[in-house]
Amino acid sequence: MKSIEEIVKTLPSTITDNLGNQYSIDMYYGETNIDLWVLLPPTCIYKRGPGIANLKIWIKNGNDLYLDDIIVFDNALLIPKNFLLRILFRIIGKSRTGNFRRRGLGNHLLHLAIEIAKQLKVDRIYGKMQQLDNSPNLAK
Repeated sequence: MKSIEEIVKTLPSTITDNLGNQYSIDMYYGETNIDLWVLLPPTCIYKRGPGIANLKIWIKNGNDLYLDDIIVFDNALLIPKNFLLRILFRIIGKSRTGNFRRRGLGNHLLHLAIEIAKQLKVDRIYGKMQQLDNSPNLAK
């Protein structure tokens, strides 16, 4: 069985959404967990955290992959990285929000979780579905 470190090295460093936008992926990992963040293009800063989508998985009982979280954020507050544009946005009181749902990012993250499970040769993948009130069609 491969180590998590070996598996992380085989994962793609970017993903592309259904609209053709490309996003880089930051990967954090330990002995029993992997945390992937989909990042914004370098021209923007996402105010609420390191990225716009997140996948958290844990290896439990040696042979099980626990899907802790897949989330794609909506209403992301986007702030320009350019200092002068940032000042202008504050003066006029406008910020740009972006909804990153319905672009296939969650689907890409789920496929990455499945690929990780295959490489780890786990017996099963399990987890809980929460916050279906925000995404009622998710369970279908």
